[in-house]
Amino acid sequence: MLELVAVWLLAGYVGGIARDRGHKPIGYKWMTVGLWVGGEVIGAFVGAAVTRNFVSIYVCALAGAACGGLLAILVVQSLVGRAPAILFWYPTHTVPAGGMLAWVSPDWSRPPATTLPEGLPLVVETRANDWWLVRAENGWRGWVDGRALQRRPGLLDR
Repeated sequence: MLELVAVWLLAGYVGGIARDRGHKPIGYKWMTVGLWVGGEVIGAFVGAAVTRNFVSIYVCALAGAACGGLLAILVVQSLVGRAPAILFWYPTHTVPAGGMLAWVSPDWSRPPATTLPEGLPLVVETRANDWWLVRAENGWRGWVDGRALQRRPGLLDR
């Protein structure tokens, strides 16, 4: 029974990460269950090949299940925010005065990839808290601190 609760909580955690990154969570939840069960079966077979002791086989099965759950977390954490389809390029924001730093991934601990020039027009593709994934007209994409971007007036603002 505790194992079912663990799988249910883990699938909810993985689904939440997928949702936060713009993906549909249901597929990642099922992936988590599949990896958990698959890891458990493989762990049980490995345990049975090594020993005939039921407790040892069960421990190997649980270790395999945990490896499957860890793999599901690693897969979903490797997802990049999914960008909506852009039918045409119309800039929604510009880089503020003095320019701004941009990163390849939304991670403050990594060094910035480049500095964007002041006034550069950008399209915001997706947001993850203060991180915004932006695209320039030449196709360049990167993550910036969205709080600093300047909003451009849109077609409906005129």
